[in-house]
Amino acid sequence: MWFENHYSHSWAHAMNTPFQWDKKIASHIGGTRTGMALMWKGHTKDPGGIRNQFSHVNDIVPTILDASNIPEPETINGFKQVPMNGSSLLYTFNNPNAPEKHTTQYFEIIGNQGIYHDGWMANTTPKRLPWQGRGPSNPDPFNDYDWELYNLTEDYSQSKNIAAEYPEKLEELRAIFETEAEKNQVFPLDDRYIERTDPANRPEPNRGRKEFIYYGDTNRIPEGSAVNLKNTSFSITAELTIPDGGAEGMIITQGGWFGGFGLILLNGKPTFAYSRSHYPEHKYKVAATDKIPAGKHILTINFAYDGGGVGKGGTATLLVDGKEVAKGRIDETVPTRFSMTEGLEVGRDAGMPVSKDYRTDT
Repeated sequence: MWFENHYSHSWAHAMNTPFQWDKKIASHIGGTRTGMALMWKGHTKDPGGIRNQFSHVNDIVPTILDASNIPEPETINGFKQVPMNGSSLLYTFNNPNAPEKHTTQYFEIIGNQGIYHDGWMANTTPKRLPWQGRGPSNPDPFNDYDWELYNLTEDYSQSKNIAAEYPEKLEELRAIFETEAEKNQVFPLDDRYIERTDPANRPEPNRGRKEFIYYGDTNRIPEGSAVNLKNTSFSITAELTIPDGGAEGMIITQGGWFGGFGLILLNGKPTFAYSRSHYPEHKYKVAATDKIPAGKHILTINFAYDGGGVGKGGTATLLVDGKEVAKGRIDETVPTRFSMTEGLEVGRDAGMPVSKDYRTDT
């Protein structure tokens, strides 16, 4: 199973049915609710039973410590630990009707805020659609965002906003969110997204380097550690030895079907494939008409970036031994990240293909 960050937003919504919104919208259950299966042989009386008490990911470690009869550590390697917020789930194992212990939980991602308390959920209305990665930021998301209110005991999928009917309850929960946010160092809120994740704004081990050399056994270099070829002009030069009968396959690739590039020999012909996304109109290919003959050769791809911002297009030129063999346009490029899972590889492609013109390793 591949986890990719460039699939359609319509699928993101569909996969969260019947809940509202999706990933990045922590204010709504659709962005966070996930079922969990627990098994502890000899300690549960009704395997397969369902528990409805509220729980959160921060309950997992307290549950493991409780089950192991290990106290919560006060220090680790000499560092004083912040007390855990979660609650052990063991109390639910053999008592499906046990009173809920995890009664309050805040949520916040990219300025989208939510607070659960005793069966109620107050949350903000998203200012920016989740697939809109860039846009104007708000200096005060807590006060300037609209707030909604839901009674999850009667409306688990947050289908009816009852904020107008219970304004006092909404203000009560907003005050609880503020307390929890202060306690957990959530403030100040920042509702920027791509601007915060853009490699240009993050620590980058290779920043400032102009030249990289990769060899034929290079595989799965994480994107954050590999050469950054986004939003810039670049040149890739490959030293090839073509045997009698010709050669076929991947020379260098990064990313895959949902976003990435590959310098390939397809039917022996130099080819540069680029994927802006999984949509057909975002697939580009620049290919030579002739095969590379047997012998030693230098294959080069020069990409001249248009500039003027991120994700813009450019012109790709293929050269064999310094002679131009193909040239073409790539109208749009990936602005921020090729993939969450696929790295840079030389001499093979063990992940998803950039295009359907070739098959990857298995």
